[in-house]
Amino acid sequence: DSIGVTDWFLDSHPCTPRKIEGGEWEGEMLLNNITTPGQVSWRCLLPEGFDNFIVPVCLSASHVGWGAVRLEPAWMSYGESAAHAIVLALQDTITPARLDADRLVRRLADRGILVSFFNDVRQHTHTPWYAAVQYLGTRGFFGSYDALPGEPLREPLAEAWAKLAVAIGNRQPRDATADARDSWHAEQKGGEPVSAAEFARMLDTACGTDRFTKHLALLEIDPSAIIDRADACRLIFTVTGRSS
Repeated sequence: DSIGVTDWFLDSHPCTPRKIEGGEWEGEMLLNNITTPGQVSWRCLLPEGFDNFIVPVCLSASHVGWGAVRLEPAWMSYGESAAHAIVLALQDTITPARLDADRLVRRLADRGILVSFFNDVRQHTHTPWYAAVQYLGTRGFFGSYDALPGEPLREPLAEAWAKLAVAIGNRQPRDATADARDSWHAEQKGGEPVSAAEFARMLDTACGTDRFTKHLALLEIDPSAIIDRADACRLIFTVTGRSS
């Protein structure tokens, strides 16, 4: 249920003016060589005991996590996400705490808001597949920070993605981190590229439907061509979004 990302190294500053003689930068610790990006949960913005209150600045975080979420660009992003949540809640005449988190994440991805960090997609915000990659990045479809949208989808990963698509379509709660590890292992196996028609059949068989195959034409994806990872994500995102 990511509503934004952040990335900042462990940056701990002294709380008092006390200094040890001969010491420098007393109390300050910078570990900028071991940082990785993180996702911020929608639940971090919802305080316990309130159902009509969103907190995008003083959000729930550990003292370590706070060092990353406290940055102004991050706050701006969470504030924008909170605004979208308010709009959705008003449209449905419900309180923010009752908002469907999956619907919110889909909307944020569709609006170009960064809910998953990748090294290779930020310059493609206006492409047809950007929202799909962002959204599926919150659902365990990627095991690294490289989405590789232009790379062909290969059979082991295609099978793994088909299984995950079932969970999305059926709205099954899953451990996205564990799924991301499984996606990584599947990706490392390599395998033969699959055509768009083959992947759509995998999805239809797994999900017990025929919507994926039908949507190839609607999305202008050539069934006979090798499907790349970007179009594979777009197919999953579109069909599961309409069925949810």
